[in-house]
Amino acid sequence: TFDHSEKTFRHEQFADYKAHRAEAPDGLYEQIPIIKNILDTLGVVHLDAPGFEADDIIGTLAKQLPERGLDVAIITGDMDTLQLVNDHVSVHTFAKGFSEQIIYTPAAVHERFGFGPEGMIQYKALRGDPSDNIPGVPGVGEKTGAMLIQKFGTIDKMYKALEKEGLPDGVSAKLKEKLLANRASSDQSLDLVTIRTDLPLKFDLDSAAVTKPDTEAVFAMF
Repeated sequence: TFDHSEKTFRHEQFADYKAHRAEAPDGLYEQIPIIKNILDTLGVVHLDAPGFEADDIIGTLAKQLPERGLDVAIITGDMDTLQLVNDHVSVHTFAKGFSEQIIYTPAAVHERFGFGPEGMIQYKALRGDPSDNIPGVPGVGEKTGAMLIQKFGTIDKMYKALEKEGLPDGVSAKLKEKLLANRASSDQSLDLVTIRTDLPLKFDLDSAAVTKPDTEAVFAMF
C-alpha cells in the first residue's frame, strides 16, 4: 500500500497535519513509479487511494478480510497500525533489520503498553505525535498518557471522571487543569490518529494470488 500524492482528509480537518515533517529527497519520489513498475512486472498487487493514506487502506483490508474468514498479517514498521490488532489481525514489525521480528497480538500489545489495541488511539491522542504534528495534550508524554489510558480506558471516560469534583487517584490538580484546558485538542487528535476502515476499495482478493511472473519481462525490466 502506498500513500497518495494528494493531500488527505486529515489535512482538510487540520491544516498543520504533518506540517513539520521534512520533505523527502526528490530521488525518493522519482523511485516510486519505478517501484510500482517492478511490482506490476512481478505480479504484486499494490494499492493507493486519493484522499487517504496507506494506513487507511491497510485498515480497510484488515477489517474486510477477516469477515471473509481470513487471518491478516500486517507487515510494517509503522506502530500506528497496532490499533488494528485483534484475534484475527496481527502486526509484524522488525527490531533489528530483518533478523529479529516482533509479532504483535492483542496479548503482546497489552504486555508492552499495559492496555490492549483498543487503547492505542486513545493513548496516541493524549500524547500526540510530533512526526505527524498531531498536538495531543501539551505536556502529556508516553508515561502519563499510558497511565491515563490504563486508569480510565478511554478519553471520554477520563473526561467524565475529571468533570466531577475532586481529583481521581493518580491525577494531580495541575494535570487535571491541563487535560480540561485541552479537551478540544485531544478530541481532534483522536479523530486524526484513527485509521479508517471503511474505504470503498475495489480489491479482488484473487488478483493477489501468488503466480509465476513473466520471466522474460522481469529480466528485461531489471
